[in-house]
Amino acid sequence: MINKPTVGIFAGSASQQLTTEIVEILGAKLGKIELGKFSDGEIKVEILENVRGHETYIVQSTCSPSNANLMELMLITDALKTIISLQDYCNHSLLWICTTRSKS
Repeated sequence: MINKPTVGIFAGSASQQLTTEIVEILGAKLGKIELGKFSDGEIKVEILENVRGHETYIVQSTCSPSNANLMELMLITDALKTIISLQDYCNHSLLWICTTRSKS
């Protein structure tokens, strides 16, 4: 059980149920986030709470539609200014690209 009040777990739109189960098991707090689309179809992400100084985790699947889910993950990451993310599925070639780029 996580007892730190400064831990927030945020759910992407593709992983709502998984995130709910993770939060229940860990006893952590589900982060308040608004996900949607603008009128032109672009992805909208709004964090509805102060996360400054908090540990934040993102749970987002990269399943189909993978482009939209990956873009949403990047926008959530940018909105939180964090680099920690949990993915319940990751393409091995994408993982290899991320790993090799981070080492150089």
